[in-house]
Amino acid sequence: MRLDTTYDAAPLLDASEVTVDFTEKRGLFQSPGTVRGVNKASITVARGETLGLVGESGSGKSTLARAIMGLTPITSGRVVFDGKDLARLSNQERRRVRRRMQMVFQNPYSTLDPRMSVGETVAEPMIVHGLGNPKRRREEVAELLQTVGLNADFAGRYPDALSGGQRQRVSLARALASQPELIVADEPISALDVSIQAQIVNLLRRLQRETALSFLFITHDLSIVQNISQRVAVMYFGEVVETGPSRDVCSTPLHPYSAALVSAIPRPNPALEKARTQIVLEGEVPSRVNPPSGCAFHTRCWLKQRMPDASVCSRVVPALRRMGNGRAVACHFAETMTQASEPHAVRAGRMSGSEGNLT
Repeated sequence: MRLDTTYDAAPLLDASEVTVDFTEKRGLFQSPGTVRGVNKASITVARGETLGLVGESGSGKSTLARAIMGLTPITSGRVVFDGKDLARLSNQERRRVRRRMQMVFQNPYSTLDPRMSVGETVAEPMIVHGLGNPKRRREEVAELLQTVGLNADFAGRYPDALSGGQRQRVSLARALASQPELIVADEPISALDVSIQAQIVNLLRRLQRETALSFLFITHDLSIVQNISQRVAVMYFGEVVETGPSRDVCSTPLHPYSAALVSAIPRPNPALEKARTQIVLEGEVPSRVNPPSGCAFHTRCWLKQRMPDASVCSRVVPALRRMGNGRAVACHFAETMTQASEPHAVRAGRMSGSEGNLT
């Protein structure tokens, strides 16, 4: 089910009701159990759009991304790319589609083969997919390195001679080598210095302007999402709890978890930063072995504590429902959030208890 109304054309990527279960090993005399990593998550990415996928560590972002790319088996749901259900494709058809979908991983120090030169690494997707001849591939490698801000001479270097930022640029060049239409970037800047992060974000924005690439950009940092994405999907405990235009979600979040993430964003204006009050979530993320009933967030929800009829939160799982203007939210009391005249991050105040891990 499509929950965005911002784009009229059929999306390039449509992941619908995706569920991913993992088998949990237990004791010697106990049968294996099942742990749910992603629970009926739905997202879409339009052509030429960047969708930011946001949530704290363990929220299921990377698992959903790997499921979309076919790196993790899907228990139920479906992934449709350019109108094609990936589960229904033959191996040959799936191979052709995979060329159009590429992934950039989080750690630039573990994603490059130390035995391969930069030129060999970038050329590998072209060889795998039969693109060009050796001479043309060498020319493409030089062009791709320049595209990502590296000198063509880097083709002869090896990963151990590169910095983290340079390695991530090589990873991006490798992803671009197969001429994809969608790039899934899984926390591509979290392991880099702040100054390098800005360079990579600016590079991705430039690539999108020049090539009309689509990006699924995964991060825990909403401040980055504001700068790079047109829309955002917020995940908590394996579920998508809010979607909408980035500027709207970041200014007026409709889910109390989104409000907590927004409240953690530093303000560049000293006066606004002084007035900012961060929402500190109580308790810990629930156990996936023994998940809570009802809304998964109700055990930490600051808004629930203020609602007189909040028992529904622990009894009924809230559906992700449309709220207008391309927005959707899974919260029983989202209307309460919309009625506030001042920013939620400030209005909510500071909650007592231990702070959740938002990194």
